[in-house]
Amino acid sequence: MSTGKYVFRKILRAEFLLFYILVIMVGFFGIACGESYMNMYNFTNILKSAGPLAIMVLGTTWVVGSGQTDVAFPEIASCTSTVYAAIFAAGTSSAIAGFAGIGVGVVAGLVSSFLVTKGGFHPLISTIAVSTGCGALAAAASGGQAVRLSAIVSGTSIYKLSKIQFGPIPMVFILALLVTAILWIIQEKTRFGQYIFALAENTQALNEAGVKTWLVKTVLFLLSGLLASLAGLIYTITVYASGQPIMGTSFFIDGFTVIFLGALAFKLGKSNVCGTLIAAIILACLTYGLTQMGASFAMSQIVKGILLLVGVGVVTVTNRRRLGKVGLMKYE
Repeated sequence: MSTGKYVFRKILRAEFLLFYILVIMVGFFGIACGESYMNMYNFTNILKSAGPLAIMVLGTTWVVGSGQTDVAFPEIASCTSTVYAAIFAAGTSSAIAGFAGIGVGVVAGLVSSFLVTKGGFHPLISTIAVSTGCGALAAAASGGQAVRLSAIVSGTSIYKLSKIQFGPIPMVFILALLVTAILWIIQEKTRFGQYIFALAENTQALNEAGVKTWLVKTVLFLLSGLLASLAGLIYTITVYASGQPIMGTSFFIDGFTVIFLGALAFKLGKSNVCGTLIAAIILACLTYGLTQMGASFAMSQIVKGILLLVGVGVVTVTNRRRLGKVGLMKYE
């Protein structure tokens, strides 16, 4: 095979499909919207939107990649938002309120893992229960209303950091890049990273090999809750300037769309952290593009739903083919 054909085939590999979608989408909106879309200010806003969303679901990405389900991340973010805002508004320092908010995510993740690993409940049922509990706590902490922080939130360190930019790249996206890079190293270079995907293929084999699968699952759910709460804190301080008890409702579809769409990159059919970050950028590009074209909210939801179906379809078909191969034990 000639070098040219080899390079061409490598470029057209299915694992790069998400990159092609991103390029085509930017090109389409660039032509349709013109200068209003193709400018640095708009790209900065896209990255500001993609960064917190990616952080919110990076932990859940691993949960899904391991064959589990976690639907609690939106309500964990909401609960963190209201707990932080309520404590901060009461006169406590931002740092203490922030630790309290993050603690919500840690506790929620531990409860989910306990129900799954020790209680024997299905992950979906377990995380629905945790999601309900977080929603109830958010309502109790806020009285069902947004907790305004606009007069004091601008003095916090997180808010000041969020205003830093390196060219068109905002700090919040750099944070998402940093978190993704750390998780990618763990995912690709450690045994724990192998265990994540091995869980989805043969949990019994891991148990027989002496791997403490309950501990792996505990770490996954704990990380999912922790990152969801971190994202909730970022949204509260840098976007809403208030505690939002119903913030999570807007992130459920977006979150799973990003997770499953991300399975089209690098590890075809497997949810992975780099794919999730790229998918978050794609979703932000799509949202801003449709908004500038005057599309209705319903149309935006339809398009996101189609992307979600595509992602789920690819994951389902790929996993069926993979599990049909006898003796497959390669996790890459």
